[in-house]
Amino acid sequence: MNRGHEIKEFEEPRLFIERIRSMDEGTIGCTNHALFRLSEKQRKMFTEETLKRFLTEETPIKVGIRHNGCFAAYYPYSNKREAIRIVVDIKPASAEIVTFYIVDTNQIPRG
Repeated sequence: MNRGHEIKEFEEPRLFIERIRSMDEGTIGCTNHALFRLSEKQRKMFTEETLKRFLTEETPIKVGIRHNGCFAAYYPYSNKREAIRIVVDIKPASAEIVTFYIVDTNQIPRG
């Protein structure tokens, strides 16, 4: 069984914020996969800049480190029942947004 997408441990949101904000904004980007499944309307709402803004300006509710080494950061979104989960692959000198999803807040892992 592939456990790569499962969260193996949690990180304090403040540590994740420090990690992201210590990077030059030009070193944070999106993979092609992050935006390919969006409709034309969604592409206008969720641009690379919009997603980067969540990482650099917002405070996540919860941050998990997956078995595959990527981070899953959950941010408040639109109303109290929804959150946006942004999956980020963080390297020493760069970060790439791999994908993102709008989820119900009850889908945020506990722990």
